[in-house]
Amino acid sequence: VPKTTMENLKLQLRGLQAYSWVGWNDAATYAIENKTGYEEALKWADNSIQNEERFENLNTKAQLLRLTGKTAEADATMAKALDKAGPLQLHNYGRQLLAEKKPAEATKIFQRNAKENPTVWFVYVGLARAQSAAGKFKDAAKNTKEALSRAPEPQKKYLQGLLDKLEAGKDINS
Repeated sequence: VPKTTMENLKLQLRGLQAYSWVGWNDAATYAIENKTGYEEALKWADNSIQNEERFENLNTKAQLLRLTGKTAEADATMAKALDKAGPLQLHNYGRQLLAEKKPAEATKIFQRNAKENPTVWFVYVGLARAQSAAGKFKDAAKNTKEALSRAPEPQKKYLQGLLDKLEAGKDINS
């Protein structure tokens, strides 16, 4: 199935998809998710970047470079991606790092996000997630309370649930 899909992606990228960064990036992401065609996917990531350089396609390229053993180039590309990232992109990348069991790296991303975007409510949730992963439930609860005070009304019930978990000494990442 992945081989057939990769061939179909090549055909699809000859049409309108070729003029947007999204199609190329989606194709490269498919290769990552299905562990196939990394060299072809690198070309697709480059095409995506040529159409419009964004956090998303730079992140995709960094992942592909890492998967092909080009660690130094991957690190440089990821640094460039992070410079383009907005608050939500940084937050989601931190969450990705936590899911990959890289809490120290995630903490750095969440701290950077809080420094660059101190008025955005969910950056405090990111800090809380990093602290919770480290077993620092009191610190995590403090940041969750800060997020709760800044969050829009529809998010408050969710945040209260996180706070309740933290105050009970439970990790909010599980």
